[in-house]
Amino acid sequence: MHLTRLTKLLIVVIVLSLSMMNARAFPDYLKLYAADPYSRPELRNQCSTCHLNPQGGGERNSFGRAFEAAG
Repeated sequence: MHLTRLTKLLIVVIVLSLSMMNARAFPDYLKLYAADPYSRPELRNQCSTCHLNPQGGGERNSFGRAFEAAG
């Protein structure tokens, strides 16, 4: 089965778009956390609130996974 160039290009664009969505950071989530009056003040400006890596990105800790699961 031969795919046309347009179909191949469309597949590449879709794959790249989806991979970029997963790779970007979500600093707005940290802003939401910081705005919550019940959040811990010492964690309000730290990526390690949700991530194992204190610089952010990558695997999430238990709080980050719970936050993601909550939508």
